Amino acid sequence: MGRARGRTAATGAIRRTGARNTVASHQTRVHVAAPEHLPNGLTLQRVQMPGTQVVTAALAFPAGSRYELAGEIGLAHFAEHAIFKGSHLYRTHHAVNRRAEDLGALINAYTSHSVVCFHVTARAAVAADALELINDIVSHPLLDPEELKRERG
Repeated sequence: MGRARGRTAATGAIRRTGARNTVASHQTRVHVAAPEHLPNGLTLQRVQMPGTQVVTAALAFPAGSRYELAGEIGLAHFAEHAIFKGSHLYRTHHAVNRRAEDLGALINAYTSHSVVCFHVTARAAVAADALELINDIVSHPLLDPEELKRERG
């Protein structure tokens, strides 16, 4: 299968096989397709686990303390929290959470040293609705001044 390229947290090895990588663990195989560059400038990375009925979508942005200047420390993390406060379609954080619960989806975000990532995991049967939810909160956040004050503390 080629030489090992690295290790995974699931104690598997990533192996380069032509246009795809394969992660092999003791229980499953994961196929990592070559990144696809979309017309809107985003890069799509597909990771397939044959036989699963779950979809996870993540929108990640280069942000975090690595990119923040002295007066901006914590800005990426603040923005991560503020974005979940409401959107064009889901006007409050309660509406965002209610929609995720209605779909049986898990929605979350994190900020690291070099990335802010928003992600949703849902059953494949409701993937389109879960993608619509994560897209709306990230692309159309309300950023209500009162909610921002509360978030600042």
